[in-house]
Amino acid sequence: MSSATSPVLQIAADGYWETAAAVTLAEGRIRALEAVEQVARSAQHDLAVEIMWPANAIFGVRWTVDRRDEAALRTGHAYDALAAGHTAEAALFALLGGAPQARVEFAELGAVNAWRSVGPVTLWRQGEELSRETVDTALRRRPDIEICENPLAVELAVTSPHPCWIGVYVSVPHRQVHRLDRQALNAVLDSAMPGDKHSP
Repeated sequence: MSSATSPVLQIAADGYWETAAAVTLAEGRIRALEAVEQVARSAQHDLAVEIMWPANAIFGVRWTVDRRDEAALRTGHAYDALAAGHTAEAALFALLGGAPQARVEFAELGAVNAWRSVGPVTLWRQGEELSRETVDTALRRRPDIEICENPLAVELAVTSPHPCWIGVYVSVPHRQVHRLDRQALNAVLDSAMPGDKHSP
């Protein structure tokens, strides 16, 4: 991750990142754990925690609300890893409680902190061919998302051992909006899923 950006913890109930609680490392470990508890109280189904490097990347994990204690424990471990200056990978493993499964299950493009309100675009699912044509077809169905008020990120997700994702920013600011950078999007898909057919 870029050393120019400091990570922020975000905690959201039921996928509503629009109203997520955000905690910087400077606010402290106790504040991070309080935010998890506060969000868990309002969640009906699940809560999720993200480590965000603004304008760079995002790691996230989701738990069902009955596993709020595990979410708090893992958030504490992730905070400790970040505060100690460990690698982004170490912080992700601390948040997840281990390594995610190796194979990506699906890839989505969405608006950062507006995933639910803007609505993501599924670019690929496991078992499908990944190609420029299939990505182009998916994006043609949602021309509105290529120019957005929020930054855009492509998220690569798995569901084991918990639903989790790695998101990479793939837009560039342009006046008051953010434009999709197709070259950046293609580069992420190429590097993240080299075993799948992804035609030039």
